[in-house]
Amino acid sequence: MADETWIDTAAARRHFKVTGEVAVRLEEALKRVEAIRATMPEPWGTDEYGKRFAMNNDGRAAKALTDLHELVGHLRKLMEDGITQIDRFEAVDGDNAAAVGRP
Repeated sequence: MADETWIDTAAARRHFKVTGEVAVRLEEALKRVEAIRATMPEPWGTDEYGKRFAMNNDGRAAKALTDLHELVGHLRKLMEDGITQIDRFEAVDGDNAAAVGRP
């Protein structure tokens, strides 16, 4: 006989929805950061030190923003896929429960 498998589907749904909410908040924060950066043509400064800092770090900062945008997409997909799998689990569990009562 197989071991019992139990999942608190309501709690799982809540956690996946929180993941989606995190994605929304992160995307909003990214938009605010990008809006601020757009108003600052040389955010690291125009002096020699600022230009040197920009040369070493501006590309990394841009990559960090790109990576965070990708993370938003992954978090949204995790939420969607997680909820889909909970739906499938409940459907299979319901089918199995119904089959137990059949001759």
